[in-house]
Amino acid sequence: MPDAVGTVTSTFESGDNVALEVTWKGTMTGPWGDTPATGNEQTSRAAMLMSFSGEAISECRQYFDSLVLLKQLGMMP
Repeated sequence: MPDAVGTVTSTFESGDNVALEVTWKGTMTGPWGDTPATGNEQTSRAAMLMSFSGEAISECRQYFDSLVLLKQLGMMP
């Protein structure tokens, strides 16, 4: 999804930890593994959790509903 864009919709900070709520949007214009491009657009929400060491990110995790993503892309019924 070369046109994928993430928009931060909310943030929370505590000490060296930051949480972001992100809405991702994009179009599947190319193959994904053995699955050909569907041309479908998707919008999915995600949570990103980051830990900092000084000014550098020392750890970053992202959680999202992959079933919603696959359904929107037409890869699941």
